[in-house]
Amino acid sequence: MRRVWTTFGVLPLVLLIAASFLFIGRGVNVEASAFQPTITAALTSSGAGATSDINQTADLGTSPSNGNRAFPASSVYFTPGSWGIPNCAPAGACPYSLNEQTGTFTSTTTFGLLNSQCAIAVPVTFPNGMRNASTDASDSIAPGAGFANLVADVNPPNGIKDGIEHWNDLLNNLIAAGLLPATPPRERQTLDTVALGTQVWVDVLTYDPGLIGGAASAPLGYATTFILENANPTQPPVPGLITDTCGLFNGFSQFGMASGGAVHRSNPGPGTGLFFFQAGSQRDADQGSSAPAEPTTFVLPGGLSGAGLVNGLDTCPFQPNVGSPLAPAGNPFNGDGAEGDGVDGDGDGKKKRKARS
Repeated sequence: MRRVWTTFGVLPLVLLIAASFLFIGRGVNVEASAFQPTITAALTSSGAGATSDINQTADLGTSPSNGNRAFPASSVYFTPGSWGIPNCAPAGACPYSLNEQTGTFTSTTTFGLLNSQCAIAVPVTFPNGMRNASTDASDSIAPGAGFANLVADVNPPNGIKDGIEHWNDLLNNLIAAGLLPATPPRERQTLDTVALGTQVWVDVLTYDPGLIGGAASAPLGYATTFILENANPTQPPVPGLITDTCGLFNGFSQFGMASGGAVHRSNPGPGTGLFFFQAGSQRDADQGSSAPAEPTTFVLPGGLSGAGLVNGLDTCPFQPNVGSPLAPAGNPFNGDGAEGDGVDGDGDGKKKRKARS
């Protein structure tokens, strides 16, 4: 299932619909999961030509009682080409320096921990905010275990993280796989934090019109993607505390002025702007007509609910389950009938212990 939202904005009364994430996930794409995100956006100034902050939220549900909560497989936002976005590509003239703060970001993600029920909503903050980072793919570094090379400050030691001063080689892997354009992005921003003991790294890439989505997307304007490198399919998964993600709420701001005082985002002149947001759900290989034995909705105890078992949650993506990792422990809701052990949130008769970064 894919959903597209649009909104019109007339300066000086501008309405902006923009962004969430491009989370490039693992799994086979067959049936779509339930998917009902909502988004909001606002400008700190609606004046024509103003250097205005863009404040946005994307809500895909986080509560265990929300049967449509989801974690996206992909999402992208388009800002009209008339919007002012400086060119920080290698051949461009970026007006702000590497490591300047260009935005803020917070998130609440619903996790399953150690194969338990996916029902723990955890706020995740990025205290350093979004930082301007290198767009030069010819000068890249390997991320290292747990992104140690990206968060280090040794190359050179100057108070700036190496993953900001250098291109992340994981992005080269995505380019080689055809998942990102070979043309450098107009802007790269980075986010990093530690969540539940796990180092998190996000690359935020903004491309010129038509580079993401092909020529048909060019009239939509600049395309921005947020890449959660912990879910990068070119990086091998490693064992960790987090074994499932099943809900998401994001709130973030693109500053009109970077922290050093240079223009980062600016409204166009008077007129009408059309903004697009597009997101795709994760897939479920054994739901629907191919697997009628697997329910598409789950009626669970305690007022909880669930819809489908996407591949990332399903203990056996190609075999129908009757239980759900969205359920609390207890037969038969958490497993496959009599095979549930009543201890965790997985179908134990077909269990595979998931290793996730």
